[in-house]
Amino acid sequence: MIQALTDAILPIFAVMALGFALGLRGMVSAEGPAHINRFVLLVAVPSLLFAILVDAPLSAFDWEAIGLYMAGEAVVYLVGFLLARYVFGRAPDEALLLGFAAAFVNHVLFVLPVAQGLYGDAAAAPIAAIVIVDALFTWPLTVIAMEAIKGQGRPLISILGQVLRNPMLAGPALGLAVNLAGLGVHPGLERFAGFAGAAAAPAALFALGVTLSASDLRRFGAASVTIAALAVLAHPALVWAANGALPGGSEARDLMVLLAAGPCGAMPYALATFYGTPPHSIAKAIVLSTTASLFALALLA
Repeated sequence: MIQALTDAILPIFAVMALGFALGLRGMVSAEGPAHINRFVLLVAVPSLLFAILVDAPLSAFDWEAIGLYMAGEAVVYLVGFLLARYVFGRAPDEALLLGFAAAFVNHVLFVLPVAQGLYGDAAAAPIAAIVIVDALFTWPLTVIAMEAIKGQGRPLISILGQVLRNPMLAGPALGLAVNLAGLGVHPGLERFAGFAGAAAAPAALFALGVTLSASDLRRFGAASVTIAALAVLAHPALVWAANGALPGGSEARDLMVLLAAGPCGAMPYALATFYGTPPHSIAKAIVLSTTASLFALALLA
């Protein structure tokens, strides 16, 4: 457990902690996270998702394990949205992103590098499959929903045009198209996608740390605590129960429980800053779930 913490988990967490410390000292301005997250969402994440999808072994996916995980994710997303909207009274856009935060594990930016550090690339392959499915469905559907919410009063054709021009959707769509067509990727483009995509995790986590430095962490609020609990407790419990109820088993299915115990992803926070949605409840849920998942991941590793 101690080695898992020191070798694979804490180094990732330290990037967020560094952003928090520099924000407290005033070395990064309050406007910094918004600019960083525009780079993350418009350049780094599309590049990362393109790089993942263009070489994804789609035919080798364990669809039983994927279905097990995605069912739990869908339940947690819906429950998180309904609680945020109708119990905590949040606006539709914030409620949507709070539900997204509860369900969308920080797999690309946290669990995947942790799993690779612990088990190597082969053991992390099932997690990469979930990353890909989320990139194709959960992420685009959330972006489309945000565009629809923020585009209230605009013609449908205008909203659809905005969605189609969004780099957050164009990156994974292009990567999937190249993969399915069996086309090769120019080495220069491959180098660019890998280089820019590698910045997504540290940049988003650093910006999150800076935002948290401006938040009152003495008061997390019921919404943030609830979303963090859904992410770190309810999600892995659902996946674990479903895994036990199904006949047979596999390493991929067992790894889904580890993945579900990961913290809220940084992408809901990045989307909040991008769309002008209040980010502080989302940011606090992320820091709460990240702290709790440090120990959960170490125990399950």
